[in-house]
Amino acid sequence: VLASDNAPKKHSKTWTQKMKGLEKTFLELLVDLNSDERFNSPKNFRRIEKNAEKFAKFAHELRVEEGPSPDGDPTLDIISKQFSREADHAYKTLAWGHRDYARGVLKSMMGYCMACHTRNGNGPSFQNIAAAPTVQALRPLERGDFYTSTRQFDRALEEYEKILGNPSYVEKHVFDWERAVRSSLAIAVRVKKSPDRALSIVERVL
Repeated sequence: VLASDNAPKKHSKTWTQKMKGLEKTFLELLVDLNSDERFNSPKNFRRIEKNAEKFAKFAHELRVEEGPSPDGDPTLDIISKQFSREADHAYKTLAWGHRDYARGVLKSMMGYCMACHTRNGNGPSFQNIAAAPTVQALRPLERGDFYTSTRQFDRALEEYEKILGNPSYVEKHVFDWERAVRSSLAIAVRVKKSPDRALSIVERVL
């Protein structure tokens, strides 16, 4: 009984160390993924590919193959296996030169992080990465997309609504403006489930 009780604690410590490495790598990746300029700059190709490779490696190490999961939840094994396969696929497609496709796959993987972290009240918050200099250096739309990717929806809405409230922005960046409209409405309707917020956005757009 004692050995069984001690096993999860040892496993949990190892898990925490792995999660720290995964979080750091994914943060660097997300900043590059949410910036067209950074992602498409040839000087960043090697760093992005290397981070994608590291990300896939960390994702593989998170697979629960020995003993119970840190919190004893059996669904974590399913999530970790899917997460590992998707990360490996993203890295391979990036290495093969399918950059836009790989970019979409990597950005979508935040969904796996949140599926895991929202299983209960425990787990890290992504709020502490909002003030990172690399995040603040992004363009308004890119910053909004970054906050959306990390489920900081209030911050994301603030960024999108700044764009919607800037008449000169739509004249210079019409496609970005349309993306901000769609994204802000998606958050208001699907996340906030707020008809009033959605109507306010529509009225501002009109």
